[in-house]
Amino acid sequence: MNSIAIIGGGFSGLMSAVHIFRNAKAPVHLHIINSGNEFPKGVAYSTEHPWHLLNVRAFNMSAFPDEQTHFINFLKHHPKYIHTNEDELIISFIPRKIYGEYLFSIWENLQQEIKSSANSSVTVYNSSAVNSDLKKDKTEITLENGEKIFADKIIIATGHSAPTQPDFISDEVAKSKFYFGNPWSKWENNFSDEGGDAFIIGSGLTMVDTVLSLLNKNLKGKIYFNSRHGLLPLSHQHFIKSEFLTVNDIPSPRLLDIIKIFRKWVAFFKAEGKPEFLAADKFRPITQNIWRGWTLHEKKYFLRFLKTPWNVARHRIADEIFQTLDRAINEGKLIYVPGKIKLIAVNENNLSVQVSASKNNVQSFRINHLFNCTGPKDSYKNSTNPFIRSLINSGVASPDDLDMGLKVARNYAVINNAGEISDSIFTTGVVIKGSFWESFAVPDLRKQVKEVSEIIALNFF
Repeated sequence: MNSIAIIGGGFSGLMSAVHIFRNAKAPVHLHIINSGNEFPKGVAYSTEHPWHLLNVRAFNMSAFPDEQTHFINFLKHHPKYIHTNEDELIISFIPRKIYGEYLFSIWENLQQEIKSSANSSVTVYNSSAVNSDLKKDKTEITLENGEKIFADKIIIATGHSAPTQPDFISDEVAKSKFYFGNPWSKWENNFSDEGGDAFIIGSGLTMVDTVLSLLNKNLKGKIYFNSRHGLLPLSHQHFIKSEFLTVNDIPSPRLLDIIKIFRKWVAFFKAEGKPEFLAADKFRPITQNIWRGWTLHEKKYFLRFLKTPWNVARHRIADEIFQTLDRAINEGKLIYVPGKIKLIAVNENNLSVQVSASKNNVQSFRINHLFNCTGPKDSYKNSTNPFIRSLINSGVASPDDLDMGLKVARNYAVINNAGEISDSIFTTGVVIKGSFWESFAVPDLRKQVKEVSEIIALNFF
C-alpha cells in the first residue's frame, strides 16, 4: 500500500491528510506524526480561553480554498452561534477554541470517509519524528518513542518552532519560577498571582495573547512590555471591502517600484479618510509572487528595514481586543518601556530588570512574572527540530538563502545540498517562508496544502 507520512499535527497536517485521501487514486496509508498538543488543533487552536480570538474574520477562515462557506456553515450549527445573524457572523472574529472544534469536526469526518473506503487507513502517532534515513524507495522515519515508519512520500508541516531564548536571559533566570520561556505552553493553567508586576519581552501577536490572559487572570500588578520598536498590532477596525491588486497591476517586481505603488495606495486611502493599512491588504493575493520576483539583496533589504512596519500593517487584531489593550494603556495597567534590556537578575522573591533607553536613562524594575514573547527562531542552520536537523545533516534538505526555512522548489519539494529537487519530500507552512514569505495564516496555508496534495497525487498514484 502507498504510504505517506505527515510530520505535524496542526492545521496543515490535518488538511494535508484530507486532500491526500480525497485525491488518491489508489489505497493509501496516512501516517500523521503529532507531538505536544491535541491533534488536529496544534499550538494555534489548542487554547481553551475564549478571549483568544482569530485574527481573521470568519468568512475567510474556511479550511477549504474551494468551499468558502465551509466554516460559516459549521458556525451556523454551533450552539453558540445558531441564533446569530449571518451578516454579523461572517465579519466576526471567532474564538480560536471554537476553530479548534471546527478542525476536530473535519478530522472526525475524514476518519469516517477513510473507514468507509476500500483498504485506506490513517494512524496518528503521539510522538516526535527525530530522524530520517533515505532507503532505496522509501524513507525510514524514527520517532522519539522508538517506533519506525516507512513512507513513500513525506509532507513536512511542523509549524512554528519554540521561541528563541534571548541572549540576555541567563540559565539562572531561565530556570527560575518567575520566567515563562514559552508563552504557548498553556502557562495560564498553573498561573499563580501572588502579587507583583509582569514584564513581557516583545510587542507582537504573542504579546497580545499574553496580556489578555494576564488581564483575565486579574493580575494585581502592572504589565510592562519592551521591544525595539514598541509598535502594538493595529485593529482591523470596521469591515471595509477593498479590491485586490493583481500581477497585471505590477509593471515591475523591483522592490523600489513596489514601494512606490504601496505609497500611492497609502496616499489614496489617507485622502479617502480610510485606514492607511488598507494599502497592505491591496497586495494580499500577490505578495508571494512579488517576493519570489525579488533578488536576494532586495529580500534582505526588506527584512532589515521594512519587515516590522509591514507586519504591523498586515497582521492585525480584532477591534474588541485592540480596545482592551488601549483601555489597559489609558488606565496605566499596560506600559511600554523603551530601550534595550541590559540586565535581568534573580533575587530571592522576584527578578530585577534593567532597561537602558540612553546612557543617562536607565530604568529598573522588580517583577514577578517575565514572559518571552520574542517569537519563534528563524534560523534553520541551527534548527532545534531533530527531524529537520537530520534532513539537513544528511544533505537531503538545505536551509534557504535567507536561513528562514528550507530551500524548496515551486512545487513545494525540498532541494538538497546539491541543488537537486526531491521527488519524495515536500513541505508547507512556515518552513517555506524564506521562499514564499506569506506562509502563516489559514488563507495561505489552505491553498498550499491543497496544491501539495494534488502534486503528490498526480505524480504518485
